[in-house]
Amino acid sequence: MSSTAFTEGNNLYFDDISMVMSDEEPVIEKQGDNDNTFINFLKFGTETNDSCWGTNKTGDPYACTTFTLKDPKGMGQAPVEDIDGKKTIAFSTLGFITEQVPDLDSLGNEQPDTINGGILMKNVYKWDDGTLVGEGSSAGTKEPDKYAYQLFITTPHKFIEGEKIRLVFWVKADKPASLNTQTHYGPGQYKSYGSLGGPDDFPVTTEWQKFEIGVDEDKLISSSARNSYSVCFDCYQVKEANKYYFRFEELSFTDSNVKIEERTLGTADLALPVNDGGDEPLFTKVNVADLLQSLGAKDFSFMNERGSALKLIAQTVPEEEGDEPEEVFKAVDNWTDGGFVNAQGYFIGEDINGIEVGLDEDSFDGTNIDFHVWNNPEAGISFADGNTVKTQLCISKFGWYYIYNVTLMSQEQYNEVLGIAGVKQVKAGNGLIYNLAGQRVDNSYKGLVIKGGKKFVQ
Repeated sequence: MSSTAFTEGNNLYFDDISMVMSDEEPVIEKQGDNDNTFINFLKFGTETNDSCWGTNKTGDPYACTTFTLKDPKGMGQAPVEDIDGKKTIAFSTLGFITEQVPDLDSLGNEQPDTINGGILMKNVYKWDDGTLVGEGSSAGTKEPDKYAYQLFITTPHKFIEGEKIRLVFWVKADKPASLNTQTHYGPGQYKSYGSLGGPDDFPVTTEWQKFEIGVDEDKLISSSARNSYSVCFDCYQVKEANKYYFRFEELSFTDSNVKIEERTLGTADLALPVNDGGDEPLFTKVNVADLLQSLGAKDFSFMNERGSALKLIAQTVPEEEGDEPEEVFKAVDNWTDGGFVNAQGYFIGEDINGIEVGLDEDSFDGTNIDFHVWNNPEAGISFADGNTVKTQLCISKFGWYYIYNVTLMSQEQYNEVLGIAGVKQVKAGNGLIYNLAGQRVDNSYKGLVIKGGKKFVQ
């Protein structure tokens, strides 16, 4: 609050003043696209449960979800409950029972105990719901271990040795317990034990506690955890019935290490008309409702920050003949400045001898963007005989991308497209399939694909 010196004749009136106190810190989204910031793979905290993909121990791709629970009955999506108005992963563990029963021979007959006398007995171990765990002689044990219940967080990002990691979560249980951590290639595909600092790092009480790994002090991925995709919590330290509650805020990795395909939430094909050497750009209004939904945005206010939203994805011109072009992201700093590409779709920096794709300050409303495309008359890029230029654009929010595979074409070609099917825009949710390069593929394609804005293995 600001204050003003009180002088005679001034009257101050206050009405409807309230204060709200909370012992939980607000979730603050971190801006990406900077080597010193982080990409949070739990974009919506515990509510995040996107489809993910990874590589198993044999190098084959697999698909799963962000939160997975392993229990004695197998593995599946972790259960989420609304507790105190907040999404919470909440699951119960079973206790187990040890019983002694006669150790029968192969014919079903009781056997004498030649050492202690009486009948030979054996231990039978059961969950308290009656499900058999195992059995053995009085000298053996088949008790369930601390790995009987495991909660996995899986990301599309392959852990890199020496990179920074952040993990922020809240946890409590009905009975005091402790949590071990591991890393896995994927859920149930063990890689390394104690990878976040050692066993029993997280003492769990009956009250909510917040744990922050790598926030105040850098936490680096160890050599033993590299190439993992999942963080695992061992949740059966208390070998009796219990219930655990988790709320996750963040699992982040350094921005510079997160690849294009790991941060892409949706893709679409888009045709844009280009003026053929004229002085004025051409404009095309594009509906971007799917884009906003995939980025978790309600409007375009996030695009007002300088260079934060529109980026040109293009290949740089090879330095020498035979060199492979490099794929780069180039932020557009002002809406009146676009990114320039040449006739081959290569990014050519601030060189205006090319095609500019950009936005104006008034280019967006609730669900539409007006792209402007301008072909510098001196560039001489001609679209005669059906020539086109292919490049990519993306809209980003907090480091997450929605990518447009753009085909630049003449106004005449564009009019033909309009005459056939309206604006040539393929939405992420229309059932079409793309590979990770953004190319449209069919059902015969094998490998990682994007369909409906989600990655999966076909």
